[in-house]
Amino acid sequence: MTRIADIRTHPLTVRLAEPLFTAHERHTSAHLIVIEVRTDDGLVGTAEVHATPMPAVCDWVARLAELVRGQDALATTALWERLFALTSPRPAGMFARDGLPMPFARSARAHVMAALGGI
Repeated sequence: MTRIADIRTHPLTVRLAEPLFTAHERHTSAHLIVIEVRTDDGLVGTAEVHATPMPAVCDWVARLAELVRGQDALATTALWERLFALTSPRPAGMFARDGLPMPFARSARAHVMAALGGI
């Protein structure tokens, strides 16, 4: 069975030659996080996430990596369901005794969802 051995983040920033304007703000650089998922048999999968602040997203990727390390890398649906379940409240709230980590704070939801998208 192919198991997840490690998950690494590579945050990248490139200055733009000309500022880019959106409906919300002016951008002078482009940001990208490349995420590597490495297995115990040497396979490497990559994903990319366009999200800021990059340190917060990379921190969440590291936290989520702890939850999937050692899991079957090919069981993508099971991995997604386990991680996504952490984004919403469960019956009994913080007193739930189901063995899962506490749901993430609502204030962290954007960073968590960006991290999930990369894993």
